[in-house]
Amino acid sequence: MARKKKQSESNAQLKKKQQQLEEYSRQTLNHIALTNIDPKTGQVFFNSAICSVYKFSMTSNSWEKMPVLGTLFIYSRRVAPEDETDPYPYALIILNRTSPENFSLGLIPQNVSYYTNAGVQKDANDIPEMNSSLEDSFIMVSASDGQMYGLWLFDEKDRDPALKLINWCLHESGRPAPQAS
Repeated sequence: MARKKKQSESNAQLKKKQQQLEEYSRQTLNHIALTNIDPKTGQVFFNSAICSVYKFSMTSNSWEKMPVLGTLFIYSRRVAPEDETDPYPYALIILNRTSPENFSLGLIPQNVSYYTNAGVQKDANDIPEMNSSLEDSFIMVSASDGQMYGLWLFDEKDRDPALKLINWCLHESGRPAPQAS
């Protein structure tokens, strides 16, 4: 009887290790895929399997569904503070399953300073403020280019953690990142 119990515990430990290895392999493959698209990919904070994107049209005063459906990733980027052409230390990207064109959006905190190529210090106040909020079932993101995007995540339990991480990237990146569930 004790032998069967020990073997059962051993099988449970083996199964747990196998699941951990599968998760690590999945994360590694995701990181490799992201790095192929954005060579400055740092740490991946969050992903959600199904996300679609809507864009607010000022001309029609309505939301238009973009041809984007895929996995959402929120991640840090390795950027030099003096690189004014790429001031985004964070980003979100949706790896599009419906076409070869992915959707990406650079995220810049309002407390970031960077230097121009001429050595002039600028701060994030020189870039239109980005904000995010949850409205109904959409994560609304006002981008630095003045556009408004709505992200719809199929898995409802992913919406709040995604919003918290986007807000952290935009407003609180000096503090530890919230834990994704």
